[in-house]
Amino acid sequence: MEEFVPRGRATIALKLLDPQVSDSILDIGCNQGYFERYYLIGKAEKVRAIDIDPQAIEYAQMKDGEEYYVCCNSASLPFLDREFDKVLCLDTLEHVDDEKKTISEIKRVLKPNGLLVLSTPNDFLNFMDLSNIRVNFPKVREIYRRLRRKSQSDVSKFQFHRHYSVKQLRQMLIGFNIEKIHRSSLLLWFVVLLLRSLSSERCRFYTRKVTGYIEDLDYCLNYRFGFSLIIAAHKDKAKR
Repeated sequence: MEEFVPRGRATIALKLLDPQVSDSILDIGCNQGYFERYYLIGKAEKVRAIDIDPQAIEYAQMKDGEEYYVCCNSASLPFLDREFDKVLCLDTLEHVDDEKKTISEIKRVLKPNGLLVLSTPNDFLNFMDLSNIRVNFPKVREIYRRLRRKSQSDVSKFQFHRHYSVKQLRQMLIGFNIEKIHRSSLLLWFVVLLLRSLSSERCRFYTRKVTGYIEDLDYCLNYRFGFSLIIAAHKDKAKR
């Protein structure tokens, strides 16, 4: 299974999360456990991570150990009330079936004044979201498949996902105070798209390397607008 490495986004999320040795941290939507493996395990007292994909969890358990990972739905977390100091949820909320229940569960397992670091697609020029375009327009998906030399099974994995504005997140995160906002992925996104579209099969490996570094830089720049949104919010001290 291919390792998923979101370096730029992970850098910003790690800065906002600021893990401490005494922290108990939960990651919702951990995929193959990259963030845990390189940023959390051995650096925080307690690390737990969940994902709904059994293959991703199996891979993560094989790499790091079964005690860190649980395969479950974010709308029904198998953890105690007020069990965690911090919760991480990167590019997951937009995919879940029940976003309100997921947020309710996050609030339940967080301690009072606990920290939530959440990233979602920003509600900015969302009509340009290529993933959603490929889902909604089969002809566009077929053109993409041929240009990128993808198989039918590859393009069938595309799923529609939601976008959120800061205002929407404030309305949804009742009982939380959003304190930091990072908008990124804007100016260099078009450069990445162009380079990858024009890349030949022979140069594809090097193109992915170069555009990966460009994407990292684009994630780290904080724009007033951008396709990606990362926030840090503390749960109210009085909330239980």
